[in-house]
Amino acid sequence: PTPPVLGELDVVVDTTNTDCKGSSACHGLTVHVANQSGTEVASFVVPDTNLGGVLTQPITDLQSGVTYTVTADAIKNTSITF
Repeated sequence: PTPPVLGELDVVVDTTNTDCKGSSACHGLTVHVANQSGTEVASFVVPDTNLGGVLTQPITDLQSGVTYTVTADAIKNTSITF
């Protein structure tokens, strides 16, 4: 059988318009990537040093042709868009 074609997804987390910098409100902010079946295939925690700024996190070894959903933990008084 032919092995699946793998690709990469760059997830950009922009917390510049939040009160995350220098605050514990966003400590441990976790981003999740799930496949079309809802199974989590990757996750990462935004480092505290990136809170209040922009972080681009590559997610590698994702199967091509599959739809993925990106979600993140809630941040108080903030809406999250992707």
